[in-house]
Amino acid sequence: MRNLPASLIVLAWSVNAVAWSAPGETALRLDLGGGQDMEFLRVEPGEFTQGSPPAEAGRGADETPRVTRITKAFLLGKYPVTRAQWERFTAETNYRTEAEKGTSGGFGVVDGKLVQRPGFRWRNPGFAQTGEHPVTLVTWFDAKEFLQWLSRRTGRKCSLPTEAQWEYASRAGTVTAWPTGADAAAADAWAWHRDAAGFSTHPVGRKTANAWGFADMGGQVWEWCEDWYGPYAPGTVNDPLQTLDSLSDKARRVLRGGSFLKDAAGARSAARFRNDPRSRNADNGFRVAVADMPATVAAPAIPAAAIPADAPEPAVEPETGAPTGARRVVLPPEYEPGTDAPEPAAPPAKRGTPWPLVIFLGIVATIVWRIVRGIVSSRQASRPTFSTPFSAGPQQPTVHPAGDGFWVRGNFPPGTMISWMYEIGGRRHEGRTAFQPGPEGMFLFTGGPPDTAEAWIEADADNLPGVPGQPDDDSPDGYRQGLGAGLMMDSLNRQQERARERENRSERPDREYPSAY
Repeated sequence: MRNLPASLIVLAWSVNAVAWSAPGETALRLDLGGGQDMEFLRVEPGEFTQGSPPAEAGRGADETPRVTRITKAFLLGKYPVTRAQWERFTAETNYRTEAEKGTSGGFGVVDGKLVQRPGFRWRNPGFAQTGEHPVTLVTWFDAKEFLQWLSRRTGRKCSLPTEAQWEYASRAGTVTAWPTGADAAAADAWAWHRDAAGFSTHPVGRKTANAWGFADMGGQVWEWCEDWYGPYAPGTVNDPLQTLDSLSDKARRVLRGGSFLKDAAGARSAARFRNDPRSRNADNGFRVAVADMPATVAAPAIPAAAIPADAPEPAVEPETGAPTGARRVVLPPEYEPGTDAPEPAAPPAKRGTPWPLVIFLGIVATIVWRIVRGIVSSRQASRPTFSTPFSAGPQQPTVHPAGDGFWVRGNFPPGTMISWMYEIGGRRHEGRTAFQPGPEGMFLFTGGPPDTAEAWIEADADNLPGVPGQPDDDSPDGYRQGLGAGLMMDSLNRQQERARERENRSERPDREYPSAY
């Protein structure tokens, strides 16, 4: 290897580096295998105003303008991840989404609304799709699994875009509500929103792209971002990323772009949304960002004829997704391109297996395991039971634990507002959800086996037995959440007090999905 021509070594090091490209011109194409690839556009550093001006129609209170600088170039998928690309991932890894692993399924589309059913998974979102449609019904964690696979396969650093990167790429230098303009015609040209989509996704690339070549960033599916949701920090910021999960009423991740179920205002470049990272809705998807740096997987193998006969064989790792016939050449960390590489160190001598030590450690591990199992069993035995918090009247729901959540059952009309509370790991969660039962009732997904759970109907003025609950006027994208102290009630006066408290707390908009999480 000492006599290996420096030019060939540099080729193996840099062939996957991203070349400069004009706006809209493909800068990178990653091979996913199975005939699938993914196209990326390069985004140069720059400065823009994140958020929206006070006069912009449809803006939210959380879109306070601020100057944001993107200091490093990055690459972003030209389109959201498609079903065909996702199917390639699952075929290679046998990965099952959270909707597939749980017993409750996801939220698919029924008559233009999101409804939870066990059969709703990414293969069946409630409407017909082809491989060119954006994949849906994937959680934030599902997206992360895809990104880890893509990083391993390609040797590149793949991630979700930050909220700032997403808006910067969507705007593409514009300051209007949509990158195509500021009126309804501009919104229609840019986005598959509710009035144009027909309650389903569409093949990517059919709407107008922005000035930088990105398409389907408006409508289609909400796209997960890396950030936790929270108010914008004031002042000028560089490459912001919200890493705190405590700045909202409960921990939620940011989504951007609008969806085929929402109006055009949600497809504005500045529009912000949030939801539980385990939300599995038929209008949730994502787009891939890639760091602008050379890949760690080398180029195709150097031809044997170009290597001198006296050069020692380089270290070679197994296939990691590189093209057929390629090898991954591992150079020592101190190696500098263009210089002679040092000789590889001799491998350490093999030693025999210390069986007495292995047997001793096995005995110790068995003892520790028995002790831990006893402690866990005693804690599980002391867990509180599930309950229905108050039993006055036949109209109250019952609670039944099941795997990653609990069933709510009762003899009352669909649409009745159900108040609920559960605890996991000492953390309390509360909410209020419209009753949408299936054959076994309504399943509330908690992300894991809850320690306690309660459900009840409050006898407030807008939710008398048999009267469907109404959406909050201040929250067009979801039902009211948050019920105050959350203690068990034992009288009608306590119910009314809690209803007043909920109304006071629901004055701020709650921009999330109407899901039963």
